[in-house]
Order: sequence, then structure tokens, then C-alpha cells
Amino acid sequence: MKKTILASIVAAVGLSTSMAFADPASLVVDVMCPGTTGIVNVLSNYGDHIKGAGTVTIVGLPGPTQAYFNVSITPGAFPAKLLSYSNSGTDYDSTTATISCSYTSSVSGQDPFTVTYVAENFRGGVIDVANQTISTIRIVSAFGLKK
Repeated sequence: MKKTILASIVAAVGLSTSMAFADPASLVVDVMCPGTTGIVNVLSNYGDHIKGAGTVTIVGLPGPTQAYFNVSITPGAFPAKLLSYSNSGTDYDSTTATISCSYTSSVSGQDPFTVTYVAENFRGGVIDVANQTISTIRIVSAFGLKK
């Protein structure tokens, strides 16, 4: 009986030790929000929505690729030209894989807004806070084990 209990304990410790040394593989993605000035990767006001392209780079792979951010707005609520706006923050919702870029205006009385991009198949990640700025965000997501 003592041998059976001892064998069970040794087996349990062996399993827990092997699980403790699992080496998860991570996918790291850098996202850059659209700007409000320039001619490439900028936001535009379309009257009933604001949209524009930012970039997504999977770290370690060639890139970047474009990511399209948008938000619906009330017509006339924002100026036609968004030149007075600048990036004010980034965020990520791991439950919906939604990346948000927020903007504020230097002109008093102009409302802030936030555009979003849903990163398909990228739920459950975490923000790498050390690599987050007001216009960029790094998301790290485990997706398996290294060999």
C-alpha cells in the first residue's frame, strides 16, 4: 500500500514538473494607429464615419500590413479635416480582439473620438506595456508550445 501511494506521489510530481517546464510559443504583434496628418496611413472624416489605415506587423515576419480602423459618427459632429487631432492613447480588449486608438483635439470644444480595429483570431492576448505608446501597441498571445 505504501509503495502504491509513493508511486502515485512520484508520478504526480513528475507530471507537475514536466508541465512546469512547458515552453509556450507566442505570437507578438505591433500595431501602429493611423495618423491625422500626411497622405499615408491617416484618418479621414467621411461624414458619417471616420476611418483610416494603420499598420500591423507580426514580429519576426516581413511586414507591415495595413489595418483599417473606423468609427461611426453623427454627421457634422467632427470637422471635415482632422488636422487638430492627435493620438492620445491605445488599448486592447482581449475578449473581442479589438484594438482601439484614441484621439483628442487641440481645439477647445472639439470632442475626442476612438477608432477600432478587430484583429481576427487574436483573442486572449495581453498588452506588452513596456512597448505601448499613445500611437502604438504590442500584443502578445500564446498559441501553442515550442518543440
